[in-house]
Amino acid sequence: MANPLFLVSVTSVVLGGVASLFMMIPLGSNFWEYYSYDEQALNTYNNSHGNIFNVVLVNPNESAKIYRVDFKPDKNNRSHIPAYLFSQNSGLIRICSQVSAETKAKCNHLPDMWKHPCYNFVTEYDEETSTLNAKGNILAKMQTSAASCLIVSTIDLMTASALGIIAVFKKQVALVMVTGTLYMMAGIFGVFTLVITYTKRTYEIEDCFYFVTIPPQLCYTRQITYGYPITLMWIGVFFCVATCAIWIFLARALTVIKSKVMM
Repeated sequence: MANPLFLVSVTSVVLGGVASLFMMIPLGSNFWEYYSYDEQALNTYNNSHGNIFNVVLVNPNESAKIYRVDFKPDKNNRSHIPAYLFSQNSGLIRICSQVSAETKAKCNHLPDMWKHPCYNFVTEYDEETSTLNAKGNILAKMQTSAASCLIVSTIDLMTASALGIIAVFKKQVALVMVTGTLYMMAGIFGVFTLVITYTKRTYEIEDCFYFVTIPPQLCYTRQITYGYPITLMWIGVFFCVATCAIWIFLARALTVIKSKVMM
């Protein structure tokens, strides 16, 4: 029969690896959120409010649609720069669009940051030089904050994995307790990441915050859905907490065993 202490040690290491897997995959994913527009709702609003602006489908032959919103001149006969609405998928680090480069090149006044396949918040975003409006800057800050929390969580997990293996071989109570604490910290920063993500979505839906400029009247036509990384993150947080509990239990068991040996 296997030594119970050995089984607990192996379980703690394996669970730690599972927790790391579920927490690290979302970091590199670009599919946390999907942004799309309800074409029927756009057409309905366009037909009933044609005196304000006109919504035109730029690329009817492509699967990834982009709409141009042409504003009608105001009372002083001043014209406005058109806005563009297009589907995007976003991760914590990047936000991407499937609209072809050829189509984007035809869109006059499309901001430069959207002309590339993806925009990287970590390496490209700078508040001082950003072309985003105030609401977009708030979302970008939340995006980078969420990414930073998950990066810290990833560092905790990598450190805990290495430290945990050493702790198992050396059977040092202090190292075991530190390993458990690191897994708990990873789980906490994972929760921070999720809370920021949910808060960001609330701002986008209830207060019409946006990266891509959208007329307030058309906010309700935008659809925002979550992707698989959200689920993976929650599973990862659960495994982090479970792994922490097992490491703390292992530390307690080692303490008791060493106390008996000393007696």
